[in-house]
Amino acid sequence: MPLALRVALRAAGVSSVQVGMAGIDQSRTGGRRQFLEAHAPQITAAREAGLLHGMPEPLSRCAVAADCRRVALYGVEFLRSLCRQHLRALNEGPFTQELMQQRRSLSEQMLALEELRDVALSQEVDIGRPAANAHEAVQWMTLAAMAVAGECGGAAFPMARATAFLDIYIQRDMDEGRLNEPQAQALIDGWLLKLGNLRLLCGAEPGEVDGDAATLLECIAGMSQDGQPLVTRTSFRWLHALHRCPAERMTTVAVLWSSGLPRAFRNFCIDVARECGAVRFENDTGLRRHCGDDYVVGSFAPALRIGQQVLLDAGHVNLAKALLYAINGGVDEENGVLVVRGLGTFWGDELEYDDVVRRLDRVLDWLAANCVNAFNNTHFLHDRLAHASLALALHDSDAEHVMACTVDGLSALADSLSAIRYAREQVLRNEDGLVVDFKVDEPFPTCGRIGGVVDEIAHALCDVFARKLRAQPFIYRNAHPVVVPASTAANASAGRWTGSMPCGRRVGEAFAPWSTDEARGWSVAHPAPDHRGSESGESGENSEPEACATPVAYAYAYAEAGCH
Repeated sequence: MPLALRVALRAAGVSSVQVGMAGIDQSRTGGRRQFLEAHAPQITAAREAGLLHGMPEPLSRCAVAADCRRVALYGVEFLRSLCRQHLRALNEGPFTQELMQQRRSLSEQMLALEELRDVALSQEVDIGRPAANAHEAVQWMTLAAMAVAGECGGAAFPMARATAFLDIYIQRDMDEGRLNEPQAQALIDGWLLKLGNLRLLCGAEPGEVDGDAATLLECIAGMSQDGQPLVTRTSFRWLHALHRCPAERMTTVAVLWSSGLPRAFRNFCIDVARECGAVRFENDTGLRRHCGDDYVVGSFAPALRIGQQVLLDAGHVNLAKALLYAINGGVDEENGVLVVRGLGTFWGDELEYDDVVRRLDRVLDWLAANCVNAFNNTHFLHDRLAHASLALALHDSDAEHVMACTVDGLSALADSLSAIRYAREQVLRNEDGLVVDFKVDEPFPTCGRIGGVVDEIAHALCDVFARKLRAQPFIYRNAHPVVVPASTAANASAGRWTGSMPCGRRVGEAFAPWSTDEARGWSVAHPAPDHRGSESGESGENSEPEACATPVAYAYAYAEAGCH
Protein backbone atom coordinates (compact mmCIF):
# COMPACT_ATOMS: atom_id res chain seq x y z
CA MET A 1 0.00 0.00 0.00
CA PRO A 2 1.47 3.43 -0.93
CA LEU A 3 2.42 5.70 1.93
CA ALA A 4 0.04 8.43 0.75
CA LEU A 5 -2.91 6.03 1.01
CA ARG A 6 -1.88 4.94 4.51
CA VAL A 7 -1.70 8.57 5.64
CA ALA A 8 -5.15 9.27 4.15
CA LEU A 9 -6.64 6.22 5.89
CA ARG A 10 -5.11 7.25 9.20
CA ALA A 11 -6.56 10.76 8.83
CA ALA A 12 -10.00 9.25 8.14
CA GLY A 13 -9.79 7.07 11.25
CA VAL A 14 -9.54 3.79 9.31
CA SER A 15 -7.07 1.10 10.44
CA SER A 16 -4.39 0.93 7.78
CA VAL A 17 -3.16 -2.38 9.24
CA GLN A 18 -6.42 -4.21 8.45
CA VAL A 19 -6.72 -2.62 5.02
CA GLY A 20 -3.07 -3.33 4.34
CA MET A 21 -3.43 -7.00 5.27
CA ALA A 22 -6.43 -7.39 2.97
CA GLY A 23 -4.66 -5.56 0.16
CA ILE A 24 -1.51 -7.64 0.50
CA ASP A 25 -3.47 -10.90 0.52
CA GLN A 26 -5.40 -9.85 -2.59
CA SER A 27 -2.28 -8.70 -4.45
CA ARG A 28 -0.45 -11.92 -3.55
CA THR A 29 -3.28 -14.09 -4.84
CA GLY A 30 -3.65 -12.16 -8.10
CA GLY A 31 0.10 -11.90 -8.59
CA ARG A 32 0.71 -15.62 -8.12
CA ARG A 33 -2.00 -16.41 -10.66
CA GLN A 34 -0.39 -14.22 -13.29
CA PHE A 35 3.05 -15.63 -12.59
CA LEU A 36 1.86 -19.24 -12.77
CA GLU A 37 0.10 -18.73 -16.09
CA ALA A 38 3.32 -17.42 -17.66
CA HIS A 39 5.49 -20.38 -16.61
CA ALA A 40 6.35 -23.34 -18.83
CA PRO A 41 4.58 -26.65 -18.04
CA GLN A 42 7.75 -28.38 -16.80
CA ILE A 43 8.37 -25.56 -14.32
CA THR A 44 4.80 -25.79 -13.05
CA ALA A 45 5.15 -29.57 -12.68
CA ALA A 46 8.43 -29.18 -10.76
CA ARG A 47 6.84 -26.58 -8.50
CA GLU A 48 3.81 -28.78 -7.75
CA ALA A 49 6.12 -31.71 -6.93
CA GLY A 50 8.28 -29.63 -4.57
CA LEU A 51 11.43 -29.83 -6.72
CA LEU A 52 11.35 -26.08 -7.35
CA HIS A 53 9.47 -23.93 -4.85
CA GLY A 54 9.43 -20.39 -3.57
CA MET A 55 8.86 -19.15 -7.12
CA PRO A 56 6.84 -17.41 -8.31
CA GLU A 57 6.60 -15.04 -5.38
CA PRO A 58 4.91 -11.67 -5.89
CA LEU A 59 6.61 -10.33 -2.77
CA SER A 60 9.62 -8.25 -3.76
CA ARG A 61 12.85 -9.91 -2.72
CA CYS A 62 15.03 -7.30 -4.41
CA ALA A 63 16.92 -4.35 -3.00
CA VAL A 64 17.30 -5.79 0.48
CA ALA A 65 20.46 -3.72 0.91
CA ALA A 66 18.75 -0.36 0.31
CA ASP A 67 20.93 2.38 1.81
CA CYS A 68 18.46 4.37 3.92
CA ARG A 69 21.36 6.44 5.23
CA ARG A 70 21.42 8.35 1.96
CA VAL A 71 18.07 10.01 2.72
CA ALA A 72 19.45 11.49 5.96
CA LEU A 73 22.87 12.31 4.53
CA TYR A 74 21.90 13.88 1.20
CA GLY A 75 18.16 14.56 1.31
CA VAL A 76 15.59 13.46 -1.25
CA GLU A 77 16.11 16.42 -3.61
CA PHE A 78 19.78 15.59 -4.13
CA LEU A 79 18.92 11.93 -4.81
CA ARG A 80 16.31 13.02 -7.38
CA SER A 81 18.89 15.25 -9.06
CA LEU A 82 21.26 12.27 -9.34
CA CYS A 83 18.54 10.20 -11.01
CA ARG A 84 17.87 13.12 -13.35
CA GLN A 85 21.55 13.31 -14.31
CA HIS A 86 21.73 9.58 -15.00
CA LEU A 87 18.55 9.80 -17.08
CA ARG A 88 19.97 12.71 -19.06
CA ALA A 89 23.11 10.70 -19.77
CA LEU A 90 20.96 8.04 -21.47
CA ASN A 91 19.54 10.44 -24.07
CA GLU A 92 22.24 9.66 -26.61
CA GLY A 93 22.68 6.48 -28.62
CA PRO A 94 20.22 3.92 -29.98
CA PHE A 95 17.27 3.13 -27.73
CA THR A 96 17.87 -0.57 -27.17
CA GLN A 97 15.69 -2.70 -24.91
CA GLU A 98 18.27 -2.50 -22.11
CA LEU A 99 18.53 1.29 -22.39
CA MET A 100 14.75 1.73 -22.37
CA GLN A 101 14.55 -0.49 -19.29
CA GLN A 102 17.13 1.70 -17.54
CA ARG A 103 15.24 4.87 -18.48
CA ARG A 104 11.97 3.46 -17.19
CA SER A 105 13.62 2.39 -13.94
CA LEU A 106 15.17 5.83 -13.37
CA SER A 107 11.88 7.59 -14.11
CA GLU A 108 10.05 5.42 -11.58
CA GLN A 109 12.79 6.02 -9.01
CA MET A 110 12.33 9.79 -9.39
CA LEU A 111 8.57 9.42 -8.94
CA ALA A 112 9.06 7.23 -5.85
CA LEU A 113 11.40 9.78 -4.26
CA GLU A 114 8.91 12.55 -5.04
CA GLU A 115 6.09 10.57 -3.43
CA LEU A 116 8.24 9.98 -0.34
CA ARG A 117 8.91 13.71 -0.09
CA ASP A 118 5.21 14.58 -0.50
CA VAL A 119 4.13 12.12 2.18
CA ALA A 120 6.74 13.51 4.57
CA LEU A 121 5.61 17.09 3.80
CA SER A 122 2.03 16.08 4.62
CA GLN A 123 3.36 15.27 8.11
CA GLU A 124 5.21 18.62 8.18
CA VAL A 125 8.59 16.94 7.74
CA ASP A 126 10.92 18.29 5.03
CA ILE A 127 13.16 15.41 3.98
CA GLY A 128 14.14 17.18 0.79
CA ARG A 129 17.19 18.55 2.61
CA PRO A 130 19.85 16.64 4.61
CA ALA A 131 19.19 15.90 8.27
CA ALA A 132 20.57 18.62 10.58
CA ASN A 133 20.70 16.68 13.86
CA ALA A 134 20.26 13.22 15.38
CA HIS A 135 16.47 13.53 15.78
CA GLU A 136 16.08 14.42 12.11
CA ALA A 137 18.47 11.65 11.02
CA VAL A 138 16.36 9.09 12.90
CA GLN A 139 13.15 10.52 11.43
CA TRP A 140 14.53 10.62 7.88
CA MET A 141 15.79 7.02 8.01
CA THR A 142 12.58 5.76 9.65
CA LEU A 143 10.45 7.25 6.87
CA ALA A 144 12.72 5.71 4.24
CA ALA A 145 12.65 2.28 5.94
CA MET A 146 8.85 2.33 6.23
CA ALA A 147 8.51 3.30 2.58
CA VAL A 148 10.86 0.51 1.45
CA ALA A 149 9.03 -2.04 3.62
CA GLY A 150 5.64 -0.99 2.23
CA GLU A 151 6.93 -1.03 -1.34
CA CYS A 152 8.43 -4.49 -0.96
CA GLY A 153 5.11 -5.87 0.31
CA GLY A 154 6.46 -7.03 3.65
CA ALA A 155 9.65 -8.76 2.51
CA ALA A 156 12.43 -9.11 5.06
CA PHE A 157 15.34 -6.70 4.70
CA PRO A 158 18.29 -5.46 6.76
CA MET A 159 19.11 -1.91 7.82
CA ALA A 160 22.21 -0.31 6.37
CA ARG A 161 24.60 -0.26 9.37
CA ALA A 162 22.48 2.56 10.79
CA THR A 163 23.91 2.57 14.33
CA ALA A 164 27.44 3.43 13.23
CA PHE A 165 26.07 6.14 10.92
CA LEU A 166 23.75 7.64 13.53
CA ASP A 167 26.47 7.72 16.17
CA ILE A 168 28.14 10.58 14.26
CA TYR A 169 25.00 12.75 14.56
CA ILE A 170 24.52 11.88 18.24
CA GLN A 171 28.12 12.62 19.16
CA ARG A 172 28.02 15.98 17.37
CA ASP A 173 24.81 16.95 19.16
CA MET A 174 26.30 15.92 22.50
CA ASP A 175 29.45 17.95 21.85
CA GLU A 176 27.30 21.00 21.04
CA GLY A 177 25.17 20.52 24.17
CA ARG A 178 21.92 19.75 22.38
CA LEU A 179 21.75 16.16 23.61
CA ASN A 180 22.78 14.21 26.71
CA GLU A 181 23.20 10.48 27.31
CA PRO A 182 19.68 9.76 28.70
CA GLN A 183 18.17 11.63 25.76
CA ALA A 184 20.36 9.72 23.32
CA GLN A 185 19.26 6.40 24.84
CA ALA A 186 15.61 7.49 24.71
CA LEU A 187 16.09 8.38 21.04
CA ILE A 188 17.37 4.88 20.25
CA ASP A 189 14.60 3.28 22.35
CA GLY A 190 11.93 5.16 20.42
CA TRP A 191 13.58 4.37 17.11
CA LEU A 192 13.62 0.67 17.90
CA LEU A 193 9.88 0.72 18.67
CA LYS A 194 9.15 2.56 15.40
CA LEU A 195 11.10 0.02 13.39
CA GLY A 196 9.29 -2.78 15.22
CA ASN A 197 6.01 -1.34 13.93
CA LEU A 198 7.10 -2.21 10.40
CA ARG A 199 5.88 -5.76 10.96
CA LEU A 200 2.39 -4.50 11.75
CA LEU A 201 2.49 -1.98 8.92
CA CYS A 202 3.20 -4.72 6.38
CA GLY A 203 0.49 -7.12 7.48
CA ALA A 204 1.95 -9.22 10.31
CA GLU A 205 -0.41 -10.32 13.07
CA PRO A 206 -0.08 -8.16 16.21
CA GLY A 207 0.79 -11.17 18.41
CA GLU A 208 3.00 -12.92 15.88
CA VAL A 209 6.59 -13.20 17.00
CA ASP A 210 7.95 -15.43 14.26
CA GLY A 211 7.39 -15.03 10.57
CA ASP A 212 8.91 -13.25 7.60
CA ALA A 213 6.83 -10.09 7.39
CA ALA A 214 9.12 -7.06 7.40
CA THR A 215 11.73 -8.77 9.54
CA LEU A 216 14.20 -5.97 9.97
CA LEU A 217 17.78 -6.84 10.79
CA GLU A 218 20.30 -4.32 12.09
CA CYS A 219 23.98 -5.13 11.60
CA ILE A 220 26.42 -3.76 14.17
CA ALA A 221 30.11 -3.99 15.03
CA GLY A 222 32.58 -5.73 12.73
CA MET A 223 36.06 -4.56 11.79
CA SER A 224 37.22 -1.99 9.25
CA GLN A 225 39.58 -2.82 6.41
CA ASP A 226 42.50 -1.31 8.36
CA GLY A 227 41.78 -3.48 11.41
CA GLN A 228 39.90 -0.97 13.59
CA PRO A 229 36.77 -2.18 15.45
CA LEU A 230 33.54 -0.54 14.24
CA VAL A 231 32.00 -0.46 17.71
CA THR A 232 30.38 2.83 18.76
CA ARG A 233 28.42 4.05 21.77
CA THR A 234 25.24 3.69 19.72
CA SER A 235 26.07 -0.01 19.31
CA PHE A 236 25.81 -0.33 23.10
CA ARG A 237 22.69 1.86 23.12
CA TRP A 238 20.97 -0.37 20.56
CA LEU A 239 21.72 -3.54 22.51
CA HIS A 240 20.58 -1.88 25.73
CA ALA A 241 17.30 -0.86 24.04
CA LEU A 242 16.50 -4.53 23.35
CA HIS A 243 15.91 -5.05 27.07
CA ARG A 244 12.92 -2.70 27.02
CA CYS A 245 11.42 -3.65 23.66
CA PRO A 246 8.31 -5.91 23.64
CA ALA A 247 8.82 -9.27 21.97
CA GLU A 248 6.28 -8.58 19.19
CA ARG A 249 8.16 -5.42 18.19
CA MET A 250 11.69 -6.62 18.74
CA THR A 251 14.18 -6.03 15.92
CA THR A 252 16.81 -8.69 15.39
CA VAL A 253 20.45 -7.63 15.66
CA ALA A 254 23.26 -9.30 13.72
CA VAL A 255 26.60 -8.83 15.44
CA LEU A 256 29.45 -9.05 12.94
CA TRP A 257 31.75 -11.02 15.21
CA SER A 258 35.51 -10.82 15.23
CA SER A 259 38.19 -11.57 17.81
CA GLY A 260 39.38 -7.98 17.38
CA LEU A 261 36.23 -6.50 18.92
CA PRO A 262 36.58 -5.00 22.41
CA ARG A 263 36.18 -7.60 25.15
CA ALA A 264 33.57 -5.53 27.00
CA PHE A 265 31.41 -5.33 23.88
CA ARG A 266 31.69 -9.07 23.23
CA ASN A 267 30.66 -9.88 26.79
CA PHE A 268 27.73 -7.46 26.60
CA CYS A 269 26.54 -9.05 23.32
CA ILE A 270 26.58 -12.50 24.91
CA ASP A 271 24.62 -11.27 27.94
CA VAL A 272 21.96 -9.62 25.75
CA ALA A 273 21.72 -12.72 23.54
CA ARG A 274 21.06 -14.90 26.59
CA GLU A 275 18.39 -12.58 27.99
CA CYS A 276 16.30 -11.64 24.94
CA GLY A 277 17.34 -14.02 22.16
CA ALA A 278 17.23 -11.29 19.50
CA VAL A 279 20.96 -11.34 18.77
CA ARG A 280 22.58 -13.49 16.11
CA PHE A 281 26.27 -13.69 15.24
CA GLU A 282 27.98 -13.62 11.85
CA ASN A 283 31.61 -14.28 10.98
CA ASP A 284 32.94 -10.85 10.04
CA THR A 285 36.42 -12.13 9.17
CA GLY A 286 35.21 -14.27 6.28
CA LEU A 287 32.56 -11.86 5.01
CA ARG A 288 34.81 -8.79 5.12
CA ARG A 289 37.25 -10.55 2.81
CA HIS A 290 34.57 -10.71 0.09
CA CYS A 291 32.41 -7.64 0.74
CA GLY A 292 34.61 -5.02 2.38
CA ASP A 293 33.63 -3.41 5.68
CA ASP A 294 30.33 -1.80 4.61
CA TYR A 295 28.00 -4.75 4.08
CA VAL A 296 24.82 -6.21 5.53
CA VAL A 297 23.48 -9.71 6.01
CA GLY A 298 19.84 -10.66 5.67
CA SER A 299 17.82 -13.61 6.87
CA PHE A 300 19.56 -16.55 5.18
CA ALA A 301 20.65 -14.43 2.23
CA PRO A 302 24.17 -13.78 0.92
CA ALA A 303 26.05 -10.82 2.34
CA LEU A 304 25.57 -7.72 0.19
CA ARG A 305 27.56 -4.51 -0.16
CA ILE A 306 25.27 -1.68 0.94
CA GLY A 307 23.89 0.28 -1.99
CA GLN A 308 26.08 -1.59 -4.47
CA GLN A 309 24.32 -4.96 -4.82
CA VAL A 310 20.66 -5.82 -5.39
CA LEU A 311 19.37 -9.22 -4.32
CA LEU A 312 16.98 -11.04 -6.68
CA ASP A 313 15.50 -14.18 -5.19
CA ALA A 314 15.55 -17.31 -7.36
CA GLY A 315 13.48 -19.46 -5.01
CA HIS A 316 14.43 -22.87 -3.61
CA VAL A 317 15.83 -25.99 -5.27
CA ASN A 318 15.35 -29.33 -3.50
CA LEU A 319 18.71 -31.03 -4.17
CA ALA A 320 17.84 -34.08 -2.06
CA LYS A 321 14.75 -34.67 -4.18
CA ALA A 322 16.91 -34.29 -7.29
CA LEU A 323 18.90 -37.35 -6.21
CA LEU A 324 15.69 -39.39 -5.91
CA TYR A 325 14.68 -38.20 -9.40
CA ALA A 326 18.07 -39.38 -10.70
CA ILE A 327 17.44 -42.83 -9.20
CA ASN A 328 13.81 -43.09 -10.38
CA GLY A 329 14.38 -41.78 -13.90
CA GLY A 330 12.82 -38.36 -13.33
CA VAL A 331 9.62 -39.74 -11.76
CA ASP A 332 8.42 -38.22 -8.49
CA GLU A 333 8.64 -40.76 -5.68
CA GLU A 334 5.54 -39.38 -3.94
CA ASN A 335 2.92 -39.10 -6.72
CA GLY A 336 4.49 -41.06 -9.59
CA VAL A 337 4.39 -38.14 -12.06
CA LEU A 338 7.16 -37.89 -14.67
CA VAL A 339 8.77 -34.47 -14.15
CA VAL A 340 12.28 -34.73 -15.66
CA ARG A 341 12.27 -36.47 -19.02
CA GLY A 342 15.07 -38.29 -20.82
CA LEU A 343 16.83 -39.89 -17.83
CA GLY A 344 15.91 -43.52 -18.39
CA THR A 345 14.83 -46.02 -15.75
CA PHE A 346 17.10 -47.65 -13.16
CA TRP A 347 16.16 -51.31 -12.58
CA GLY A 348 19.09 -52.53 -10.49
CA ASP A 349 18.95 -53.79 -6.92
CA GLU A 350 22.05 -51.94 -5.68
CA LEU A 351 23.11 -48.37 -6.33
CA GLU A 352 26.40 -47.88 -8.15
CA TYR A 353 28.13 -44.62 -7.42
CA ASP A 354 29.31 -43.81 -10.96
CA ASP A 355 25.88 -44.47 -12.48
CA VAL A 356 24.09 -42.39 -9.80
CA VAL A 357 26.50 -39.50 -10.28
CA ARG A 358 25.98 -39.47 -14.06
CA ARG A 359 22.22 -39.41 -13.58
CA LEU A 360 22.42 -36.73 -10.88
CA ASP A 361 24.54 -34.54 -13.13
CA ARG A 362 21.84 -34.63 -15.82
CA VAL A 363 19.16 -33.74 -13.26
CA LEU A 364 21.24 -30.79 -12.04
CA ASP A 365 21.60 -29.59 -15.65
CA TRP A 366 17.82 -29.70 -16.01
CA LEU A 367 17.34 -27.97 -12.66
CA ALA A 368 19.79 -25.18 -13.44
CA ALA A 369 18.17 -24.43 -16.81
CA ASN A 370 14.62 -24.38 -15.46
CA CYS A 371 15.56 -22.50 -12.30
CA VAL A 372 17.04 -19.70 -14.42
CA ASN A 373 14.03 -19.75 -16.75
CA ALA A 374 11.66 -19.40 -13.79
CA PHE A 375 13.85 -16.64 -12.39
CA ASN A 376 13.91 -14.72 -15.68
CA ASN A 377 10.15 -14.99 -16.15
CA THR A 378 9.25 -14.10 -12.56
CA HIS A 379 11.45 -11.03 -12.22
CA PHE A 380 10.55 -9.74 -15.68
CA LEU A 381 6.89 -9.83 -14.67
CA HIS A 382 7.68 -8.49 -11.23
CA ASP A 383 9.40 -5.42 -12.66
CA ARG A 384 6.31 -4.73 -14.72
CA LEU A 385 3.78 -5.33 -11.94
CA ALA A 386 5.52 -4.27 -8.72
CA HIS A 387 8.77 -2.46 -9.40
CA ALA A 388 10.71 -1.62 -6.20
CA SER A 389 11.51 1.91 -7.35
CA LEU A 390 12.30 3.60 -4.04
CA ALA A 391 14.54 0.77 -2.84
CA LEU A 392 16.48 0.89 -6.12
CA ALA A 393 16.76 4.69 -5.83
CA LEU A 394 18.77 4.08 -2.65
CA HIS A 395 21.36 2.11 -4.63
CA ASP A 396 24.06 3.10 -7.04
CA SER A 397 22.83 3.46 -10.62
CA ASP A 398 25.21 0.68 -11.73
CA ALA A 399 24.49 -1.65 -8.81
CA GLU A 400 25.29 -5.32 -9.38
CA HIS A 401 22.36 -7.74 -9.34
CA VAL A 402 22.77 -11.01 -7.44
CA MET A 403 20.64 -14.06 -8.19
CA ALA A 404 20.30 -15.96 -4.90
CA CYS A 405 19.27 -19.60 -5.34
CA THR A 406 18.54 -21.38 -2.05
CA VAL A 407 19.30 -25.11 -1.95
CA ASP A 408 17.34 -27.44 0.35
CA GLY A 409 18.51 -30.80 1.63
CA LEU A 410 22.20 -30.20 0.96
CA SER A 411 23.38 -32.24 3.94
CA ALA A 412 21.01 -35.12 3.04
CA LEU A 413 22.37 -35.16 -0.53
CA ALA A 414 25.99 -35.17 0.64
CA ASP A 415 25.30 -37.90 3.21
CA SER A 416 23.48 -39.98 0.59
CA LEU A 417 26.34 -39.73 -1.89
CA SER A 418 28.70 -40.75 0.89
CA ALA A 419 26.51 -43.77 1.71
CA ILE A 420 26.39 -44.83 -1.94
CA ARG A 421 30.16 -44.52 -2.30
CA TYR A 422 31.36 -46.04 0.98
CA ALA A 423 28.60 -48.54 1.84
CA ARG A 424 26.48 -51.15 0.11
CA GLU A 425 23.17 -49.48 -0.75
CA GLN A 426 20.21 -51.69 -1.64
CA VAL A 427 16.93 -50.28 -3.02
CA LEU A 428 13.38 -51.23 -2.03
CA ARG A 429 10.60 -50.71 -4.59
CA ASN A 430 6.84 -50.33 -4.39
CA GLU A 431 4.26 -52.12 -6.53
CA ASP A 432 4.82 -49.61 -9.37
CA GLY A 433 8.55 -50.28 -9.49
CA LEU A 434 9.58 -46.93 -7.97
CA VAL A 435 12.43 -46.84 -5.47
CA VAL A 436 10.81 -45.69 -2.21
CA ASP A 437 13.28 -46.87 0.44
CA PHE A 438 16.88 -47.97 0.92
CA LYS A 439 18.77 -50.49 3.04
CA VAL A 440 22.33 -49.87 4.16
CA ASP A 441 24.16 -52.06 6.70
CA GLU A 442 27.61 -50.46 6.75
CA PRO A 443 28.83 -47.24 8.38
CA PHE A 444 29.75 -44.26 6.23
CA PRO A 445 31.04 -40.71 6.89
CA THR A 446 28.43 -37.97 7.35
CA CYS A 447 28.23 -34.19 7.57
CA GLY A 448 29.11 -32.42 10.76
CA ARG A 449 32.88 -32.83 11.10
CA ILE A 450 34.80 -29.65 10.26
CA GLY A 451 37.16 -30.42 7.41
CA GLY A 452 35.55 -33.83 6.81
CA VAL A 453 35.11 -35.26 3.35
CA VAL A 454 31.28 -35.00 3.40
CA ASP A 455 31.31 -31.34 4.43
CA GLU A 456 33.81 -30.69 1.66
CA ILE A 457 31.57 -32.46 -0.86
CA ALA A 458 28.67 -30.25 0.26
CA HIS A 459 30.82 -27.22 -0.59
CA ALA A 460 31.83 -28.82 -3.89
CA LEU A 461 28.22 -29.63 -4.84
CA CYS A 462 27.28 -25.98 -4.29
CA ASP A 463 30.19 -24.96 -6.51
CA VAL A 464 29.08 -27.35 -9.24
CA PHE A 465 25.47 -26.16 -9.16
CA ALA A 466 26.57 -22.51 -9.14
CA ARG A 467 28.69 -23.21 -12.24
CA LYS A 468 25.70 -24.74 -13.98
CA LEU A 469 23.60 -21.67 -13.16
CA ARG A 470 26.27 -19.31 -14.46
CA ALA A 471 26.60 -21.35 -17.67
CA GLN A 472 23.05 -20.51 -18.77
CA PRO A 473 22.92 -18.35 -21.93
CA PHE A 474 20.73 -15.58 -20.47
CA ILE A 475 20.09 -14.40 -16.92
CA TYR A 476 17.77 -11.46 -16.28
CA ARG A 477 19.57 -8.17 -15.59
CA ASN A 478 22.90 -9.98 -16.00
CA ALA A 479 22.53 -11.15 -12.40
CA HIS A 480 25.40 -13.06 -10.81
CA PRO A 481 24.11 -16.43 -9.53
CA VAL A 482 25.08 -17.56 -6.04
CA VAL A 483 23.95 -20.60 -4.06
CA VAL A 484 22.77 -20.21 -0.46
CA PRO A 485 22.20 -23.11 1.99
CA ALA A 486 18.60 -23.19 3.25
CA SER A 487 17.49 -22.26 6.74
CA THR A 488 16.17 -24.73 9.28
CA ALA A 489 12.57 -23.76 8.53
CA ALA A 490 13.06 -24.12 4.77
CA ASN A 491 14.70 -27.54 5.21
CA ALA A 492 11.77 -28.66 7.36
CA SER A 493 9.27 -27.49 4.73
CA ALA A 494 11.15 -29.14 1.85
CA GLY A 495 11.50 -32.37 3.80
CA ARG A 496 7.73 -32.85 3.83
CA TRP A 497 7.82 -33.13 0.02
CA THR A 498 10.67 -35.65 -0.12
CA GLY A 499 10.76 -39.42 0.26
CA SER A 500 13.28 -41.61 2.06
CA MET A 501 16.96 -40.97 1.28
CA PRO A 502 19.90 -43.40 0.91
CA CYS A 503 21.49 -41.86 4.02
CA GLY A 504 18.71 -43.26 6.23
CA ARG A 505 16.50 -40.18 6.51
CA ARG A 506 12.85 -41.26 6.46
CA VAL A 507 10.06 -39.94 4.26
CA GLY A 508 8.65 -36.58 5.36
CA GLU A 509 11.36 -35.89 7.93
CA ALA A 510 13.00 -32.47 8.04
CA PHE A 511 16.40 -32.15 6.42
CA ALA A 512 19.27 -31.53 8.79
CA PRO A 513 20.52 -27.96 8.27
CA TRP A 514 24.00 -27.54 6.87
CA SER A 515 25.89 -24.37 7.66
CA THR A 516 29.49 -23.35 8.23
CA ASP A 517 31.27 -20.10 8.91
CA GLU A 518 32.13 -19.87 5.20
CA ALA A 519 28.57 -20.55 3.96
CA ARG A 520 27.74 -16.88 3.40
CA GLY A 521 31.13 -15.76 2.16
CA TRP A 522 31.77 -18.40 -0.46
CA SER A 523 28.27 -17.99 -1.89
CA VAL A 524 29.27 -14.50 -3.06
CA ALA A 525 32.75 -15.00 -4.43
CA HIS A 526 33.99 -18.50 -3.71
CA PRO A 527 35.95 -19.93 -6.67
CA ALA A 528 34.91 -23.40 -7.77
CA PRO A 529 37.57 -25.94 -8.74
CA ASP A 530 38.44 -26.18 -12.42
CA HIS A 531 36.88 -29.19 -14.14
CA ARG A 532 40.07 -30.72 -15.42
CA GLY A 533 42.08 -33.76 -14.50
CA SER A 534 45.79 -34.35 -14.08
CA GLU A 535 47.50 -34.16 -17.46
CA SER A 536 50.50 -36.23 -16.53
CA GLY A 537 48.53 -38.93 -14.71
CA GLU A 538 51.28 -39.16 -12.09
CA SER A 539 50.30 -39.61 -8.50
CA GLY A 540 51.67 -37.25 -5.90
CA GLU A 541 50.74 -35.25 -2.87
CA ASN A 542 49.87 -32.10 -4.80
CA SER A 543 48.55 -33.69 -8.00
CA GLU A 544 45.01 -33.01 -9.26
CA PRO A 545 42.49 -35.85 -9.03
CA GLU A 546 42.26 -37.77 -12.26
CA ALA A 547 39.65 -36.75 -14.83
CA CYS A 548 36.06 -37.80 -14.11
CA ALA A 549 33.10 -38.24 -16.38
CA THR A 550 30.92 -35.48 -14.88
CA PRO A 551 31.42 -32.26 -12.88
CA VAL A 552 29.70 -33.86 -9.87
CA ALA A 553 32.07 -36.83 -9.91
CA TYR A 554 35.02 -34.46 -10.28
CA ALA A 555 33.80 -32.36 -7.37
CA TYR A 556 33.62 -35.43 -5.15
CA ALA A 557 37.11 -36.53 -6.20
CA TYR A 558 38.40 -33.00 -5.66
CA ALA A 559 36.90 -32.88 -2.16
CA GLU A 560 38.39 -36.25 -1.26
CA ALA A 561 41.81 -35.19 -2.54
CA GLY A 562 41.66 -32.08 -0.37
CA CYS A 563 40.83 -34.07 2.78
CA HIS A 564 43.42 -36.84 2.53
